[in-house]
Amino acid sequence: MLDISINLKSAGSGLSHELYTTNDEIVGEVVIIATDDIHVDDLDISFIGNTQTRFDNFGAAPVAPHISYTDKRFLHLQQPFEKPPSGMILKAAHPHSFPFNFIVPDRLLPSSCPCLHSDEHLLPPPTMGGAHRWHHGQTTLDDPTPVMAQVAYTITAKVLYNKPGGTHGRRSVQLADFSRPVCVVPDFPESPPIFLQQPSSRDAPPSEYRLRQEKTISNGLFSRGRAGCLVVEAQQPSALKGGLRKKGSPASTTLLLRFDPASDDDSCGPPPQLEDVKRKIQATTVFRAGQMEADPAYGGLVSAAGPHQQQGQQRSYTEAVALPSLCVSGARWVRCGASWAHERLFEEGGGDGIRGLETMVAPSSAYRGGPYYLLKLVIPVEYPPDKALVPSFRSCLVDRMYRLDVTVTLGSFSSVAVRVPIQLCT
Repeated sequence: MLDISINLKSAGSGLSHELYTTNDEIVGEVVIIATDDIHVDDLDISFIGNTQTRFDNFGAAPVAPHISYTDKRFLHLQQPFEKPPSGMILKAAHPHSFPFNFIVPDRLLPSSCPCLHSDEHLLPPPTMGGAHRWHHGQTTLDDPTPVMAQVAYTITAKVLYNKPGGTHGRRSVQLADFSRPVCVVPDFPESPPIFLQQPSSRDAPPSEYRLRQEKTISNGLFSRGRAGCLVVEAQQPSALKGGLRKKGSPASTTLLLRFDPASDDDSCGPPPQLEDVKRKIQATTVFRAGQMEADPAYGGLVSAAGPHQQQGQQRSYTEAVALPSLCVSGARWVRCGASWAHERLFEEGGGDGIRGLETMVAPSSAYRGGPYYLLKLVIPVEYPPDKALVPSFRSCLVDRMYRLDVTVTLGSFSSVAVRVPIQLCT
């Protein structure tokens, strides 16, 4: 009988001393106590990273429902130490200590990723899902990771004994083992903005992002007349930084609004009055059961077996994280003449805070010339304090990506929504 324990002596560099990141040292010891004197031939102490996905398959009768698992070990570091050729004796009731020292790597070996993919798969993924629970002080954070996907890091100790038999006259038998989970959130620097392109064919699925939206505005609740057309354009926000490892740094996205009146006189009345802006972060976990490769024409990942088999190879789970609404009822439109240029309207020092070519908004499809109105809103995006959102990442079996949904509510009981990609990084 062997009693094995693993003690950690080093602290992580994050907000929590139990959270380790890139280049952090994980220092500790494995303590083994035997109830009787026992001879062992080998001791394996390893730092292991493993990904697991689960698929619940409920096929039509007569196929019985079943659950399948896919496991992938992407990291395996072994602690070297000198072992006597003849093994060692563990004395009864005496604690035997074996130190270890691992460093969290910044890259994985190329052999860890057989996918036809970019270098993104060679970045160690963060701990997520499974039995891990995120804490901030005395508060347990809500983790939007589904039970079908998990990434886990462990320190594992195995005691081995060479038994006679096997092809070489002896075979290794495991006497006992013990594992201790370790929380790891590696460095994920901010990446360039996502290049959003139009689908290459009609058969390609529509993009989940919508950076521009038009909406026809009526004169009133019971009126059939049109007041004009409202255009809302969103710019990709900067990355949302921090969160689990350190105090979060807020991001922001810019909304450019344009209202094209239905007529070039003042008969249609003023532009619509804004009320508030609702914000949601959509956390999407993609999990799969096989190797994947990138297909830019489809705007994402497809199965290596082909896009028509993607349904059985890849699934996703999305959870919405609502942020507090922002009141924008005090925002004021700027009336623009048809001959005016944006560069003249929004020169530096203007009271509306808009200037430069970056404010150019293409007219709506209903625009026929004449005056129009412009408005710029800078929408902050903060890290939700009660959620455990890991950085954006891609790996062979599991991905995490985020989308920001912004809905502008108007005083006329209507709204306009846009959806933009957003990164979470460290």
